Amino acid sequence: MSKPKVLIVQELWWPKGGGGILATHLITKVLVRHGFEVRVVTGVEEHEFIDNVVFIHEPRLRASNKLKLWFSVYMVSRESWFRRLVEWADVVYIPHYAYPVIPSVKELGKRAIVHYMITNQYPTHQSYSMVIISRATLRVRFTTSCINTV
Repeated sequence: MSKPKVLIVQELWWPKGGGGILATHLITKVLVRHGFEVRVVTGVEEHEFIDNVVFIHEPRLRASNKLKLWFSVYMVSRESWFRRLVEWADVVYIPHYAYPVIPSVKELGKRAIVHYMITNQYPTHQSYSMVIISRATLRVRFTTSCINTV
């Protein structure tokens, strides 16, 4: 039986970035410890490595703003090397802003896990959203919860 394969697409990697980047780093360590085969596409070259994880450095994921990043990610997602990585994977995990890879992932019939978090600067209000993409279709189910502590 082959190991489950996960492709992670994230523009930053630990120690660059904040808490979300650290969470992805720690989740990756847990996946490897539980027998998953993991490959990471990131724009960061100088980062903390994880044993048994293959890192692919893609400089176009180092865009200076989200619009440039989304355009660059979309262009990368259409390239044959990236599509081969998606075909290799059982699931593609998108924990940050690389959302334009979703159409390519779905075109190839693969599952996408998108971790989408909205944070608010105000301590009296917190909100979060999760996006779950179905394998069979491009249907998206949004679950949103808002908590007001006022």
